[in-house]
Amino acid sequence: MTEKPQEIPSSDPNPQLTASPDLFQANPVLRGIGFLLSLLIFQMVFKTTFLLLLERPRIAILAFIAVLSILAQVAVIFSDILLLRFNYRYPGVLLWAQPISILTVSYSFFLILIAGIPRIFGRAFWSSLLDLNAKCVTSFFSTLVGAISLYVLFSILVAAGRLVKSILLKTIQNFAKMHGEDEELKDIQNKTRKVNRIAFYIFLGLLLLTASWTVFFKPETILYLRAQIQLQTMIHPEAALAAFKQIQTKFPNYEYLDTIEFRCSWIKDRRIKNYSEAAIDYEDFLKKYGYENIWSEDAITNLIRIKQDKLNDPVGVLSLVDLYQKYFPTGHFGPHIVLYKIRALRDVKKEKEANELLASSLEKYKTTNLILYDNEDDYVGSISFTAAAKVL
Repeated sequence: MTEKPQEIPSSDPNPQLTASPDLFQANPVLRGIGFLLSLLIFQMVFKTTFLLLLERPRIAILAFIAVLSILAQVAVIFSDILLLRFNYRYPGVLLWAQPISILTVSYSFFLILIAGIPRIFGRAFWSSLLDLNAKCVTSFFSTLVGAISLYVLFSILVAAGRLVKSILLKTIQNFAKMHGEDEELKDIQNKTRKVNRIAFYIFLGLLLLTASWTVFFKPETILYLRAQIQLQTMIHPEAALAAFKQIQTKFPNYEYLDTIEFRCSWIKDRRIKNYSEAAIDYEDFLKKYGYENIWSEDAITNLIRIKQDKLNDPVGVLSLVDLYQKYFPTGHFGPHIVLYKIRALRDVKKEKEANELLASSLEKYKTTNLILYDNEDDYVGSISFTAAAKVL
């Protein structure tokens, strides 16, 4: 008579209760697809789908998503190892531990891209690489950060649904056994509550510490955010201007004072429509910061537009165009500036010179598309240089 082999007892007192269901998708390829879908949703909501239509931003987005998928996979593996090491790999802990690990590595990656790289290569690095103006570069990174956050939120909801389904299924299947496992179940629940409570207090402490540090040591950041929010409302631009002016007055050593001063000029130009003062402010900005600042190309381009379209100063336009072409020979707005120069030459009755410049420019930019921006400096489309020149 053959002996029945003895069952090897599990080191886990209750495998069914401690084994974590597959709450989060572990395949990095599918996670990358999830990131991309979240990005599309985010861009459609905030009207930044143009970033996928332009070649350089599109390539950068796909590259960053690939890197983020790998980093997220590493973060999930690391969090699993850490939870297993301390015997806390329970569904109630995984539900927040894996998303937090993904957000941590993703935000760290973006911090390196947004803060670290510009410190090494200059603040105009991304604008030059992506061939976008400074505002669109901000939209580029904002949509990526928002997409990752949206993906993680969606993943948590899906994982919570899987967890509830798993619990209900196990409860139905093991209802008869559950009465004998009360102590084991309570032990798991207590462990989960303990680590979740500790994590909550740590998160709350970090949140309070960050808020306190901002209030007491970075009050200019609050003023800046208040001004930006006011601008987003599209009403009372004077209030936003006053907030920016307050930063200039109270915090003259603010790291991004150049951004504040440019925004003040921009508000007078685009919102208040005080073109004379805006032109003076742009000129003062260029005198103070020169032509290597991140905002210098925008400042001189806006100044050329104001002098040509609003102040009827073609002579001033021609001198500014010479400066632009000297300091920004491969500038983002180069083709636009050529069109302004042709108009200015015709306004000062230099028709022959204007026609010669038009002919040479049509040859030089025959395959070039001009990126068009609206009054808020948001991308609205593109047009060939040839088509744009036909209206001259």
